[in-house]
Amino acid sequence: MKKPVRLSLMLCAAAIGVAGIGYAIEGGPAAPAHAEVMPGDVAVGYGGAGMAEAASLADRSVGSMRNRLAAGDAGWLHKEALALALMDRFGLSGDISDANEAAELLDSGLADAPDGSGPTLTRAALAMSFHDLDTAERMLDRFAIAAPRRTQHDRAVALALRGDIAMQRGELGRAQQLYDQAAKMNTALGSGMRVADRALWAGEPAEAARLSGKTLAAQRPEPWHFAKAALHRANIAYASGELETAGRWIAAADDAFPGYWVAQTYAAQQRAATGAWDEGIADLERIARDSGEPEVMDVLGGFLAHRGRTPEAARWSEQARVAWLGKLGEARDAYRLHAAEHFLDFGDASKALELAREEYGMRRSGEVAEVYASALTENGRPQDALKVLAAASKAGWRSVSLDLAYADAHRALGDDDAAARWEDRALELSPLALDPRRKLLRFGHY
Repeated sequence: MKKPVRLSLMLCAAAIGVAGIGYAIEGGPAAPAHAEVMPGDVAVGYGGAGMAEAASLADRSVGSMRNRLAAGDAGWLHKEALALALMDRFGLSGDISDANEAAELLDSGLADAPDGSGPTLTRAALAMSFHDLDTAERMLDRFAIAAPRRTQHDRAVALALRGDIAMQRGELGRAQQLYDQAAKMNTALGSGMRVADRALWAGEPAEAARLSGKTLAAQRPEPWHFAKAALHRANIAYASGELETAGRWIAAADDAFPGYWVAQTYAAQQRAATGAWDEGIADLERIARDSGEPEVMDVLGGFLAHRGRTPEAARWSEQARVAWLGKLGEARDAYRLHAAEHFLDFGDASKALELAREEYGMRRSGEVAEVYASALTENGRPQDALKVLAAASKAGWRSVSLDLAYADAHRALGDDDAAARWEDRALELSPLALDPRRKLLRFGHY
């Protein structure tokens, strides 16, 4: 039987739950700040205790909402209720058919609803999960017509989504302003993690760690939301080269929500990178076979190549190539950046440049700028790469990968001194900046 096409929710992996459908929307009770919040400091709430249970609950919710819609008047509120249930299930399974059905229901509900009403925020969130910034912005403009009559919570969600759009368009300063406004109105998990993510991409991993820890300690997230937030915290630890800290958060995510393939992949790559090479690789092989996810195949291919197992690495990279091309055909906007990274790292620089150029034309985040600049350098255009990187730096973006992209471009131009200076800058952010394991940790790559 053909596996369903799945949309990976590796928040990116740099944006787990930060843009689109993600964290719980309710705020939690205040808690004292911790000098360094660790997994044991976070109280995990109720909810599906693992992937299997959560998936079963999601199936029942979809069935219930579908029956309610069939028995009711088919108004937009009933359509939105079913769409939300489908989106929840999509977040767990990644089956794109659920997202497509949700989009149809929401669009139908919007067509029926008077101006200023309708499922505008829900449709905007769904659009963001596909990197459809224009649709998300149109939905938020429609919401704004009736914003004064909407709840403070809804207005905070709208501000946060506008912040997500600003982040994706490369406007780091504007994103900060919008996130700060949203956080003052709504103390939910997503608000705090957005602020932390902005700090991370401004080159402030220590501040990102503080903000995410403070947010997590003040919440009681259900297991699914805790797992995503814990993996986001692991990303922050990776960004500053703290492998031991990352490992604690990864283990906590896997324990709190067993069966989640993203957490399992993090755990496998962590195991390999910290010395258990064969065990980690064996786990990655199992996850790659079971999930069919090209992201996992790319992680596996990288580790196999690093260990000198070249024929096996080539076989998995070829499987990943085929899978990426299939995903591009299903949801090009959602997959284009990660596909570009695959082609860049596994031997098709011209295809990587084609995809990265297209992505950069639509989104200007630091992550996109780095991939585009790296593709330009690989295609013999380091001067153009430096222009892209300079624009990202001017907008406030900084990361290890951006600093190293600068170094690569300067080295391609024969300026080894400038390259060394940028490598030193990268080492200021992470002592693992020049360690080959950094690029092997593709989930959480920064």
